[in-house]
Amino acid sequence: LLKPEKVIIVGFSGGFDSISLLKVLKDLSQVYSFRLIAGHLNHNWRGEESALEAQNCKDFCVQNDIEFYTETLDATEKHTETRARELRYQFYNNIIEKFNADALLTAHTKSDTAETLIYRLIKGTGIHGLKGISPQLGKIYRPMLDISRKEVEIYCEENRLTPNNDSSNLNNKYSRNFIRNKILPLFAQIN
Repeated sequence: LLKPEKVIIVGFSGGFDSISLLKVLKDLSQVYSFRLIAGHLNHNWRGEESALEAQNCKDFCVQNDIEFYTETLDATEKHTETRARELRYQFYNNIIEKFNADALLTAHTKSDTAETLIYRLIKGTGIHGLKGISPQLGKIYRPMLDISRKEVEIYCEENRLTPNNDSSNLNNKYSRNFIRNKILPLFAQIN
């Protein structure tokens, strides 16, 4: 993918993981001259906070000379993790087509894989579900699956990046947040 004729999109929420990935790719684009685009989907769940996060994403891209594309979902969309994921991947596939992109990269980490695995175990899964998050799904790639959230936070600090901090990540009514905030710390006590 590191060739001048390539088009690479980053799924950019502005959070710790995606701002780190976008920064690394911006640095690589200076060397390899591929076209880099940040694709931001505003889920529009948290009103003004969501709008501010979208603006922060745009500002980061303007300051770093990164092409920025965004869409905002209708506020009446169902507010569930499953629906948000469906709409996000629909957005990803649409912008891959819109920009004739060679790849769209997401910033899923080792920590996301752990959450996914536990979530699938709780819900019931087969062998396929036990594999965790796939590193590739069509033109969607996940290059950060071997990197922990802690490593990402250190990278952000060292590079003076100021990510969005989605307040809904603290709301344990969402299963993934409950796993992240309650269950994984208990696992860490064991090992």
